[in-house]
Amino acid sequence: MGMAASCNSYKKKAPAKPQQAQEQPVQAAPASRLLTDSLLPQSVDLEQDINGLGYEELRILRSYPYALHGYWFIEGDLNNFFCRKTDWYYDLCEKTLYESYEKNLVYADTYDKVELLPEEKAFVEKIDRRMAQLARHKYKTRDGHKLLNSFLCVNLFQIEKPSGKLLSMLDRCNFAIAPMGYEQLFHVYEANDYQQIPSFITTDVYLQAYHMYFSYALKSLERNHFNPALQKIVQALYTECMNLEQQESIKAEAGYAATYFAIAYYLLTKKELPVPVALQPAYKAELRSTTSCQDAPSAFLDYTDILFPYSLFKPRGHYAHNANDRCYFQCMMWLQTASFCRETPETLWRAAIIAAALNRIPAELRQACLKLNQALTFLMGTPDNASILEMADYMSRHGLTDRILAHDEDAIRQIDGMLKEVFKTRNRIKPKIQLSCADKINFMPARYMADNEVLNEMADATPNSNRAYPKALDVFAAFGVKSAKALLDTCYHEKENWKDYPVMADKMKRQFQGRSGDTVTMYDRWMEALIELQRPNKDYPCLMQTPAWQIKNLYTALASWTGLKHDVILYGEQPMLAECGGGGELAIPVVVGYVEPNQTFWKKLKELIARHRQLLKETDFDDEDLISKARILEEQVDFCLRVTEKELRGDTLTTEEYMDIQKMGSSIEWFTLSVIEPGVSYNSIEEVKGSSRSVALVADVFTRNVQECGKNGILHEATGTANALYVLVDIGGQIYLTRGATFSYYEFVRPLGERLTDDEWQKMLKDGKAPNVPSWIRPYLLDHVPTVDETYFYSSGC
Repeated sequence: MGMAASCNSYKKKAPAKPQQAQEQPVQAAPASRLLTDSLLPQSVDLEQDINGLGYEELRILRSYPYALHGYWFIEGDLNNFFCRKTDWYYDLCEKTLYESYEKNLVYADTYDKVELLPEEKAFVEKIDRRMAQLARHKYKTRDGHKLLNSFLCVNLFQIEKPSGKLLSMLDRCNFAIAPMGYEQLFHVYEANDYQQIPSFITTDVYLQAYHMYFSYALKSLERNHFNPALQKIVQALYTECMNLEQQESIKAEAGYAATYFAIAYYLLTKKELPVPVALQPAYKAELRSTTSCQDAPSAFLDYTDILFPYSLFKPRGHYAHNANDRCYFQCMMWLQTASFCRETPETLWRAAIIAAALNRIPAELRQACLKLNQALTFLMGTPDNASILEMADYMSRHGLTDRILAHDEDAIRQIDGMLKEVFKTRNRIKPKIQLSCADKINFMPARYMADNEVLNEMADATPNSNRAYPKALDVFAAFGVKSAKALLDTCYHEKENWKDYPVMADKMKRQFQGRSGDTVTMYDRWMEALIELQRPNKDYPCLMQTPAWQIKNLYTALASWTGLKHDVILYGEQPMLAECGGGGELAIPVVVGYVEPNQTFWKKLKELIARHRQLLKETDFDDEDLISKARILEEQVDFCLRVTEKELRGDTLTTEEYMDIQKMGSSIEWFTLSVIEPGVSYNSIEEVKGSSRSVALVADVFTRNVQECGKNGILHEATGTANALYVLVDIGGQIYLTRGATFSYYEFVRPLGERLTDDEWQKMLKDGKAPNVPSWIRPYLLDHVPTVDETYFYSSGC
């Protein structure tokens, strides 16, 4: 399916012309005996006409004589079929096995060891010829792409009465997405294991696993290292500033600085500290504003005529459910957003006094502050505004600390000159309509992230514009993902919505195509993996080269990007458009499976995890828990890479590899349970309380607040419950219907001040109040959940 058609339903495409029967096999209706609810007899008509049978039933019928000889099928789907569709097969197989032991006979554990009667052998050979005739039509050409012929699928019988829409989608694009409503992606694979459905291991499930690990590592670092260090640093700086407040020449600036840290200390500990009498009203007001999380003017921060974005202080992401995490979130948000203007002498002096105080606190605390900043830089990105840390470093290297404390005007001019140079390469993410100062200094600035710059630039600031908000698609289009650009052009017609759109889109593409930032930070490397996921490769199966699969990959990437924005919601500088007011001894049957063979993605993800381990060591935060969990995840990704390489070479997987794929759901579940909460051990997802038990999450990524505009609000990205991905794949020369797990993804706007938490979003989903998914993914979505025919479940008591 071409990109231009991806927003439309299949009904709008002209139907393909019917082909001649001898050239193209048709899907046969289930024959009278094999695929009905009746139990199968312990006999088979060797003279029956097989010409009207489909490929799937021919395969089953071919197996019938072997079943009658007590041959235990190692193929999981065939084994299940005969176990559940007969009342004689299992007992016969068990009897055959025991007799071979008692009489010291050779047990027929492969097809060629079964001694078929001549007429049975002839029957099998007749079926083989017919199957070979049909197999010549293994591929179809759809919209210029060679796809597997869905009519030759060998295990469609595992789906009970497959709908016409499912069959149509498998025929047209070899895959379909079905809403499952599962809380976790791994639930799809656990259902596969139980129902003996061949698994398709998706990139989604390991992107989710990495998101869980990244979030876990961040929580562990924040709780065990960042929070304790920050408390000591803030308290030490408050104390030093209060001491400096005794010096008459800098009394006002030092008093303000002490109050600044008293606010930070309260947010972190919920304990108040004494502040200068003159600043007590502003101090109390600031505590109320940061607690209320409602945008409002601020006398303390010199935002008396415009609104300060206190709504940013609402704990979100993984910070919402733990009291200490909420406190850390608000304190760090204060240190990142409560700014000092370089252009205003009074506030520049305040920043300089804080920098001087930083140079006077104990060396180990200064080092802890630098270590915290370094870790955040490695994880998230470089500061976008100027930081007091670099002011302090400059002052220390140039002997300016004592001169600043003596209120030396030449010293402050020298520092201002340094800052002007710094801002030549900073402040890349700033409001298009800016009412406060441009050059902001923060104690611990928010981090520059390339995707945030794209979001910032790709919205029209004109009141009530048709392009009031950017789209997540803008990010991927800027990074060179062709499917994202095609959707923006053909589905959303953005050129018509904003006259400057083509110019700005081209500017962003020139700036970012081929890279996702400096690729030094873990954030950028995650983005790089998402871009790599979407690069077509001529060596991949034909399905993965189609525009339809590119849409599916884009959907996956957008959902994983949402997880990334969720994890870094505290640290990234949010773009704002404007400032404004088993059975017996018989062998266990093997259920085949498949790993999504995106080789470059698996390599990139493996590198990402290895780099994460290296980063922990470089920053001295390499505790054994984080390192061991990174190794476990890296080993699982390495398995996917090894299997992918075998699949691309056409090699057959081993029985052990198929079993590992079959048990992948359990492996991912145990890993997920180990990385939900540091120091907490869960035995099942049912033990997990709150929003952490679901993959559904939400992140606000962009704020529009334009005067006299009726379209103001906050752009949110979200993932919903897990979907199932049904995919036709070639395994050992046969076409199988496999099932994997994939994300669901949403993009929507909420009113100003309404920044959703995961709990609030999950309630919207539960109550049926969630918005629709993007229109361009709907052609690939089923409106129902295909029912697995439970007749064929395998159990150890078969």
